This record gives sequence, structure tokens and C-alpha cells, in this order.
Amino acid sequence: MSRFFSCGPSLTRRDSLGRMTALGVAAMLPPGLWPTRAGAADATGAMQPLPVAAFAEPPRMSQLALSPDGRQLAGLVHLDGVSALVSRPVDGDRPVLVLRQLPGVAMAHIAWSGPDRLLVQTRVLMRRQGVSREEWRLLSVRPDGSGLKLLTPPASQGGSDAQIQGRIVDLLPEDDRHVLVERPPVPDRPEPAVVRLDVVEGGFVEVHPAQRQVLRWMTDAQHRVRIGWRQVDGRLEILGCDPDGGRWRTLWALEGAEVDAVQPLGFDDDPWTLRVLAEHQDHMAVFDVDLHQETPQPRLLQAQPGFDLGGEPLHRPGSSALAGVLSSGRARRLGAAAGVWDAPLQALAREIDAALPERFNRLTAFSADGLRYLVHSSGGTQPGEYYLGERGDAPALTLLLQQYPDRLTAHLVGKRPVEFVARDGLRIEALLTRPPGRTVPGSLVLMPHGGPQAESGDEIDLWSEFLASRGHTVLEVNFRGSTGRGRSFLLAGLRRWGREMQDDLSDAADWAVAQGLADPHRIAIAGASYGGYAALMGAAQAPQRYRCAISFAGVSDLPGLILHASRFIGGEAATERMIGRYWGDREALRQASPLRQADRIRVPVLLVHGADDRVVPASQSRDMAEALRASGGRVQHVEQPGVGHQWVMGRPMRQFLAVQEAFLAEHLGPGS
Repeated sequence: MSRFFSCGPSLTRRDSLGRMTALGVAAMLPPGLWPTRAGAADATGAMQPLPVAAFAEPPRMSQLALSPDGRQLAGLVHLDGVSALVSRPVDGDRPVLVLRQLPGVAMAHIAWSGPDRLLVQTRVLMRRQGVSREEWRLLSVRPDGSGLKLLTPPASQGGSDAQIQGRIVDLLPEDDRHVLVERPPVPDRPEPAVVRLDVVEGGFVEVHPAQRQVLRWMTDAQHRVRIGWRQVDGRLEILGCDPDGGRWRTLWALEGAEVDAVQPLGFDDDPWTLRVLAEHQDHMAVFDVDLHQETPQPRLLQAQPGFDLGGEPLHRPGSSALAGVLSSGRARRLGAAAGVWDAPLQALAREIDAALPERFNRLTAFSADGLRYLVHSSGGTQPGEYYLGERGDAPALTLLLQQYPDRLTAHLVGKRPVEFVARDGLRIEALLTRPPGRTVPGSLVLMPHGGPQAESGDEIDLWSEFLASRGHTVLEVNFRGSTGRGRSFLLAGLRRWGREMQDDLSDAADWAVAQGLADPHRIAIAGASYGGYAALMGAAQAPQRYRCAISFAGVSDLPGLILHASRFIGGEAATERMIGRYWGDREALRQASPLRQADRIRVPVLLVHGADDRVVPASQSRDMAEALRASGGRVQHVEQPGVGHQWVMGRPMRQFLAVQEAFLAEHLGPGS
């Protein structure tokens, strides 16, 4: 066990504190870990730009979780790229170090399993047979740091089971000792069985067998396995059965662009009622499905005209019955009650919005009796706060902690939505971040998001805020293919990389110039992942429009990306749907690859990539850098060791922002 994590006792013990200080962990646990205020801003320096480091630090805490008995809190504390799991009594102020992250291990998700046991899902970076890859582990530990137990063994040498093992299916809220998890019974096979796992001892009993090509399972509110997802070539079959486990049948067979047209969410208390996301008037809505019927006939339960519902499930306190979905992205503008159909919780969500107005509020956890709950709140220039709610005779909502210090939040400017019309008449939304006091055209950084089936949201983005602090206007574009704007808008981006999706970005730049937001001679394009691809394609297709381009973890070779993705479960089908067919569309994919158009890029390019990226391999940027140099292009290439596909706050992010600041100062000029 010591290879992955080490346990930590209470920091109130003087001898332990000295040992943790030597390991650089004590700084993670300051006495005011749960302050009601994060500290006063420095009024004397309020108008001075903050240093790079201020925008590169991770949130002080994330994934704050409430124990089922409502007496304890647990969460992940972050410092300079290292995380630690800590716990604390709700009514106390002395945090305990539970687990400390070690190199090569990331704590991805935490959950309470009863009042005295925490589950930790981790990603472990491994090398097997000379191949670098990620494997999943599931650990359990008591909130005082004792009783650490590895619940899932290492994956097999072949490794196709590494993506599946330890995935939690059902937390069994009425059972403090067990959970249901997926566990492949055959080495090097991805199909999981569902097992009832003892979170203290690690023993398990199979409750549902594996089935060929079924890669995921779902239970009902009575904890019976009822739904399965079967992947057959490019077709997705959603399977269902009766409450007694009989009459397994295909409920939906989906393929091509429609593989996500129906998305099971969970069950009501009624074991015959399945709730799903499906299309209603071009937007995703929640439907009830009566499983008595041989052929599903969905009945509309909840819709929000003009918005897509969907997100993390919200369960009734102390139950597995579905009470709603926590809205994400653009739908968060509708308020905390959007997507919640349980009447008491819907009323509570509205009360929270009234108490915390003009915010994006989200119910994140409940005690089993429903009397205590947690709320995450953000919006405007506040990037994130956690509140403890109390119900009953003396209802209250108390600030627990701010995720970022006032020193940073006092300098944030926020973003506002804008809209323009693309060349073919499609309306496109973008989010604008402007330097304080900017009233005349100046430098602009056009920023397409990653995904591309994702969106730029209203929440604070520290990359955009950093650029604005340096005097650059930032325009984040939700081009066609982005989520949250209807089914037709989403499907319009399938297999359109380098085409209409790219045109939307060019049209955004032209709109910004026409609106007096940007100097046409001082526009840069920058993005991460798909956004990095779009930045490179923008530089290739419209070199006269951009002064420079920045790509973080960007794609340069589409056939190469599809080939890489095919090594993972479901990867080939997903990339072929989104990008194109490896063989059938090979020539079109090459033409839409920046790597094949390096000789057309005449503006300076900054490439930054994590050496341990498993989603878009670092070779995509290495090859792009070589191609640019071979064609006489100007390129700066930075490869960050120990960094994967996602941002790593702390030192890697400081490096990225510092390199970017110097690059823009040289090629775009000082922000003004």
C-alpha cells in the first residue's frame, strides 16, 4: 500500500506535525482550513496585476463531502500539484490528514460509505510491457486515517480491464459495510460483473454476472441490476429487465449520430419507472419510461424550453431513488431547481437561490435524514464557495470555505455572454472577458474550448482571467458542436473538424473587430485539446487573421488520434462518430490535420504538451513542432514531464502561463 498512499494521523499531535512539515504537507492544513472568509484583500495593491502564481494555484479544497450521519466533512486539499484527503467534524475545527497523494497517483473521486468509512477512486500511472497507461484503483479508509484497504487488485498485464475495475455502481446507502462495484471476472477482458464488496475487509460476492460486450451496469432504487450498456461495433444497445431479473431485452438500439439520443439516468422508488434523458423540441429533457411495456414509450417529466437538461444525478436523502439531475453548463442559468422534480428538494433549491442570489448554486450532498446538506456556490467574480445548510426548526445556510483567497477574487473581472451570427445564419454564443476599464479596440485572444462536445461556461476561468489581467480581451466561443444548445446544434459539429466549426471561429474574430472589441492586427488564437487543434487550424487556414497561435495538448494529426483512441474501450467508435472513419475518410482527415498543413502556417506557434498525456499523445505536438521547423516556421515547443491531458495547477500551470505571457508580449504586443 505504501507505494500509492500513506496515512496521516491528526495534525494536533506535535510529533506528527513535525514529520508532515518535512514532507511538505503541513502547509496544506493551515489552522483556518475551513475559514468563513478567506482573508482580506490587499487594498493598497488592488490595481496592481497579480503575479502569475496567483492564477496557477489550484482551489484550496474540492469535492467536499458530508457523511451520511451529517457529523463529518471530507474533501481534497490541493497545494502545488499535490493533493491530500482530509476530514473534520462538522462542529469542529481540527482537520485530520487521512491520505496523502504520492507521485503517479491522482485521487479522482471520494465518497462516504457509511459514517465511518471513505471510498477513494484513484488513477495510477503505470508502465506495463513498456507501455505507459492509467489504471483505476478503489481504496477505503476511516476518516481518522486508519484502516486503509486496497479494494481492487492491479489490472492484468494485457490491461483492457484497467478502465473498468472498481467503478462504483451503487453506494447502498442503507448498508454501511458494502457497496456494489463493477469488477471484470476474467483477466484482460473488459466486461464487468457486479459484485457486493466489503469496504472493510475487501471480500466480495458476485451479484450479477458479466455479459459479453456489456461494459456498464445500473441498479434501481432497490439495488437490483436492471440496465446494461452493450457496445456492438458502432452500435449501442441499452438493455433492461424486469424487477425480478427476468425478461432481459433491448430497450433501445442506437448507432451513428444517435448513440447518445437516449441516456438512462436512474430509477424512481417505483421499480418499473426508469428515467432517461431524450430529445424534446430539439433539447434534452427528462422522461419516464414504463418498463411494463415491451417497446418503451417515454412520457415527458420535465423540460426547460431552449435549454438542455442533464448532469450528475441527485438522489433523495438516504436513498438511491432519483430526485433530479444537477444542471450543468448553460442550464445553470435557470437556477438550482432546474432539473429537480422532487417537490421538497425543488422547494429547498429555490430557497437557496433566494438566499444566494445571482449565483450558480448546486446541492451536492445530504445527510441520510436530510437535515443537513452542502451547497457549492459560484458566479460573478466568485469562483467557488461551500455552504453548510441546516433544515428543521432553525434553518440556516453557513459559509464553510472559499476555494480561492480574496487576494485573487478581488482582481477577477468575470465574463458576460454575447452572441453573433455565423456566415450561414446560425446564431453562436460566446463569453467575453475584458480587462478592467477597456473601452477601445485592443489585443484579443480568441479561445475555442476543448471537447469538442463540451462548452465554455459562465463560471470563472482562470486562464481567461490571467490574460485579461495582462490587458488582453478574451472571447470564448461555443462553436457549433458545443453542448447545451440543443440537439441540432450539437450534431452540426459531428465530423466537421476544420470546416464549419472552424468557420465559426473566424466569424467570431470578425464580429469582435466589427464590435470595436479587437484591433484586427492584434488577434491571437489559443486553446487546449480540441481548442489547441482549432488554434493550429486557424493559423493554417487564415494566417492573415491571427498574429500567433497557442496550443496546449492540441491535436495535429487526426488519423493518428483515431488510431490511438482505438486502443481504449469505446475509443474507436467515439472518434469515428466525432471525427471520421480511419480508412473511409482518410484523405479528408489528412486535409483537416494541421500536421499536413504546416507549410501554410506563417505565424509564430507555441506548443505546450504534457509528456504523460494518454488522451492526445505528446507525439502530436512533437511531430507538429518538427513539421513547422522543417517548413521554416517559427515554433516554441514545451513538453511538461509528469503532466497528462488535464491542467495541472501549481508548477506546470505557472510554467504554461509564464511562457504564454512572454510569447504574447513578443508576438501580440503588450495588452492594451
